[in-house]
Amino acid sequence: MRLYAALFFLFLLSCSGKSVESQKDLDSEEKGQIWEYEIIGNISNEGFESEKIFLYETEGKDIFLLDTASVNEGRFVFRLTKPEMGIYKIGIHRHDLHDFIINPIEEKIELVLNGTSFSRQMKHNFSEENDLYGQYQLEKQKHNQRISAVKREKLDRKTKLLKIRNEQEKLKEIEKGLAQKNPELFAAKIINIAQSPHRFDKDRYWNDIDFTDESLIHSSMLNDRIQDFMRSHGKGGLEGNDGFMNAVDFIYAISNKNERVMNFMLYAMMEGFYGSNMTEVSSYIIDNYIYGDACGTQEVSDLIKQKAQGIRSLEIGQSPPNFEINDEEGKAVRFDQVAGSNSYTALFFWASWCHKCENEIPMLKTTYETYSSQGFEVIGVALDKDEEAWRKSIQTKECNWINVSQLEEWQSPVVKDYRVNSTPAFFLVNDKKELVFKCRSAAALNNWLSRNIN
Repeated sequence: MRLYAALFFLFLLSCSGKSVESQKDLDSEEKGQIWEYEIIGNISNEGFESEKIFLYETEGKDIFLLDTASVNEGRFVFRLTKPEMGIYKIGIHRHDLHDFIINPIEEKIELVLNGTSFSRQMKHNFSEENDLYGQYQLEKQKHNQRISAVKREKLDRKTKLLKIRNEQEKLKEIEKGLAQKNPELFAAKIINIAQSPHRFDKDRYWNDIDFTDESLIHSSMLNDRIQDFMRSHGKGGLEGNDGFMNAVDFIYAISNKNERVMNFMLYAMMEGFYGSNMTEVSSYIIDNYIYGDACGTQEVSDLIKQKAQGIRSLEIGQSPPNFEINDEEGKAVRFDQVAGSNSYTALFFWASWCHKCENEIPMLKTTYETYSSQGFEVIGVALDKDEEAWRKSIQTKECNWINVSQLEEWQSPVVKDYRVNSTPAFFLVNDKKELVFKCRSAAALNNWLSRNIN
């Protein structure tokens, strides 16, 4: 199921070079060590069983494991040196994480978990940053609820748009008031740049953004602004994708002041256009700014080149990423071995909760029964997080092909590697593990096999 009907589904660039102190047990503090930031956690739920807590750093809308702490009698501690300012996440599962801001000038934050859900039940103490950020998140939640209510009303389009615009103006005033409480905070900064003050003026749209400020990478605000800019100024009356390419050139020119920020912006656009099936624009970015000779004062990092190569590996004729994932019986399945043993192998990205996937399965079963004796295999890659629901769905739907899952839903590494942003999705490879066909329906897959399989 498509997560976003909008132009982009954006995933972001990871940057190296973090200086982070390794996790220490509670009883093994290093004498003389100066900690610049401390996260103290208390878990009051007696049924809590996990022995580890994971801390993630955000870059745009993606997350990267930063550190791990042991749980000792309901307590855990992270001690960091030189943490970068921005939004972080904490929890035991990537699909249930608590967002909070780290600002080194505050020295510490205390997190308290009174229930089982990190995202809904974790609270914080000793942080003005997170007091403000929490208020902002609450107001945005209320705003989204009001917008949803308006959309459900039986009104003519003009009246509905007017009411939505009024709600957006109310949010702007609320944001302005929150940011003015303490303008020096990181939370105030990201609140202030949530919307461009010159949204419909292409030349001045980015005037409020400091592209030398690397802390902006550690929030989703730049991603949201790119998406909004492309919607408002991507076409510009030009035919085809030329308008979007011009918008890419414009953003690159104004963001080319700091290497990390510039890399971040390029990668956000490259991934966004690819995720929107606008591969021509994504390839334009790769060819001209990542592997090309476009003029600029900043270097494109090796990491973003690797990410670009990941996109290129999903082009027809290329070899997509290999993986090894356990099936429902706990047996490791290697994609390259399965592909090498069959004439054609289809990767079927699905989920037990996906109704569109459920509708595709009968056709896929027919295709599998027809061509499995002719060297056709299917690997069902489930985007589930509930192992029991996944196993039950395999049995009830009689998915008799190979089934695997990393049980991390949209955060599954294989899902990220294949840039899957909606389900169902099919990738077909030959025995050389070369990608020969991509589609969204089992019927299209069946038609291709009927014309090409021997």
